[in-house]
Amino acid sequence: MSDNLFYNPPNDGSDLPTLLTTIESHVNDTRWIVANLDCVHKVYRAALDDDLLIPRAIRAFVNMIPSMMLTDDYKEPLDRTFQALLRSMELKDPNLLAQIAGAMAMFYPLKGDIRSTYANLDAALEYAGEANEIDAQLQAYLRILQALSFRHFEGMPTDLIDHTLLLVQFSENRHLAAEVHLTIAYMHNFRQELTKAIEHANTAFSMADQLRDMTYKTRALLMLGVSHRLKNEMDASEEFTIAALQMMDGVNSDRRLGYMLSELAGLRYEQQRFEESESLYLRAKFMFEELDMPYMIILAKHGLGLAWTMLGKFDEAREALQDVLDEYRWNFNNFGSASIKFALGRLEARAGNPRVARKFLRGAEGLTRRLEKSPAQEDMLKWIVSWRKRVEGGEFGDIRAGE
Repeated sequence: MSDNLFYNPPNDGSDLPTLLTTIESHVNDTRWIVANLDCVHKVYRAALDDDLLIPRAIRAFVNMIPSMMLTDDYKEPLDRTFQALLRSMELKDPNLLAQIAGAMAMFYPLKGDIRSTYANLDAALEYAGEANEIDAQLQAYLRILQALSFRHFEGMPTDLIDHTLLLVQFSENRHLAAEVHLTIAYMHNFRQELTKAIEHANTAFSMADQLRDMTYKTRALLMLGVSHRLKNEMDASEEFTIAALQMMDGVNSDRRLGYMLSELAGLRYEQQRFEESESLYLRAKFMFEELDMPYMIILAKHGLGLAWTMLGKFDEAREALQDVLDEYRWNFNNFGSASIKFALGRLEARAGNPRVARKFLRGAEGLTRRLEKSPAQEDMLKWIVSWRKRVEGGEFGDIRAGE
């Protein structure tokens, strides 16, 4: 099997060990994996039906998950994960089970099934606790963290981050360590713990630089762009975000491009360049629709709702934000629901409907007060209260009109 794979595994499986060895030698080569993905899946399907190859196949597969996440079809990796879960349960290997259960929880949200993610988290955590290999447990905890991100890390075990970082110190897998730091940077960004986010993103970039891995460098640059945007350091955010978009790693991924366009759209929104923000979000939304990625479509609609509000396109913004709110409610995403109610409150205020705005703002305030304390929770609550006072003070019209 050469570096360019064009192969159909034979019926007798005689070449499977050699094929799997070639794949194992490329598990951290994202460009190679994406370019040869169809054949990689054919080999995995066959290897997971060979009792002697199952452990090797599963270990290689979990190390390839970051590359799988860049592919434009999440269904095939999810199918392979389910197949691997069944095989690892038959083998009763705690280290294989831990890694695959974590991966299973992480892949579900890509098809919009966040409820199934959370239904599987307890089992994934239990399997992770039973693993006795450092990298197996680290893989499991990493995927669990990534699964938790789809509901803004609500309900995260208090010691999960500390335990994960402790395992990183003993792991020799630097690609895995870099991904851990990127995931923790994302969590700190969400929580508005931005100094910590930048520290972890810089660590990931340094590791990627040492590994000469342009794909991980791209991800780290984009994460730094987000961190600096949240710190209101727009020049630095622009520099990192554009650098990420211009990084040439040889990987063609519409999914990643759509995500990066969404992040650039968020930056343009903060820069009050609302027409550009709208255009970028629309491009990203179209790409996600073409790829049938429900969760990413929702993220693009969220951004469009904000941009359309500032452009005075209130009907379009109202419809988009209501769609997002319905999705967040369905998946018990309380932080997301609070943020959308806040956005709807601002929309109705700007649209000249102060009574409706007050209703949304009160709902957002009540929900936010019940969220876990964090800088992000405190910051959102501060802004909600400020807007409620502005509405109730008559800035957007007489709130008693029509009573």
